[in-house]
Formats: sequence, structure tokens, C-alpha cells
Amino acid sequence: MSLLLHLNGPPGIGKSALAARWADAHPGTLLLDVDALRTWVGGWREDFAATGEVARPVAHAMVTAHLRGGRDVVLPQLLADPAGQAGFERAAHAAGADVCSVLLRAPAAEVAARRAGRGDSTPLARAVAGVVDGEGEQGPALWISRLEALTGQRPDLLDLDVGGLDEAASLRALEHLVRRAVPGWGA
Repeated sequence: MSLLLHLNGPPGIGKSALAARWADAHPGTLLLDVDALRTWVGGWREDFAATGEVARPVAHAMVTAHLRGGRDVVLPQLLADPAGQAGFERAAHAAGADVCSVLLRAPAAEVAARRAGRGDSTPLARAVAGVVDGEGEQGPALWISRLEALTGQRPDLLDLDVGGLDEAASLRALEHLVRRAVPGWGA
């Protein structure tokens, strides 16, 4: 059975980097970065939020189509709203796929250091940083608290502490977690 692996977490924790490693380690896996998909919609620089409303249904369709083909999808996307998660889960279930949602965690100071170290060298990175920074100094902490609240609403949400781990160790920990959580996956 195919799998939708949703990597959730605060800005800068390493969702995209871990998703890229996952896709490289699992050939045929679609790495679906919804923020990158937004850049395919005209006007995304002027209204990043509005293009999300356009890109999200396209992303849902991509999830369903790829999973129906018997291949996995890894989705590195901050989703603090259960309704946002539910849309992707419905798309996966429509394809008869399993869903594994993982919340990446690390100490707040480490998340801030990771975010500061990645730089904002591309237009997309600058747009995402603008959304986070638009929340003011409390932006990253605000996202962390929203994600913490989500854990109370989503008992199926798995935790993965990536604090102090490099990308290779994070990938090994993620693979172990997914194999435990999704019986028969990867067999």
C-alpha cells in the first residue's frame, strides 16, 4: 500500500531537507512541496497566501494521482490547522493509501538557529520568511505553540525529536518511526 508521509513542524526545523532525503532514499516517492507549487501560480509574490488557496487543491489532486499509482508521497508542510491536514488525508484515503503524520520537534533555540542558518537566498525562501516574520518576534514561537495545540487534537500525530540530530540521523529516526507506525509499509 502506498503512503502519504506528512512532515509537520515549525519554520526552520528541517522539514524540506528531511523530505528531500526521504525521497532520495525511497525511489518513486513524490516530494510535494506545496510552497514551491505556489510559485507556479501567477501573482504568488504579490499575494503568497492567496496563491496557497489556488495551489492546495492542485496539491491534493497530485497526492491522489501519485498514490493511486502505488507510489509514496512525502509532504513537508507546516499545517497547524486540522482542516488543512484533513484535506491531504482525504486525498490520500481517496487513493486507498496509508497516512503517517509526523511532527518534527527540537528545542526552540535550535529551531531558531537552524532557521537563521539556512538563509533566504531564493524568492520562495524570502516569501516564506516574510510570512513567518510577519508574525513579529514571536512568529516562530507562535507556530510552535499552534503545533503543540494540534497534538491535543490529533492523537494519531507522531512525534519525532530531531534536536541535535544531523540530516542522516534524522532520516534513520524517521524511517524507524514510520516502520513502527505503519505495519507492512516498505515490505
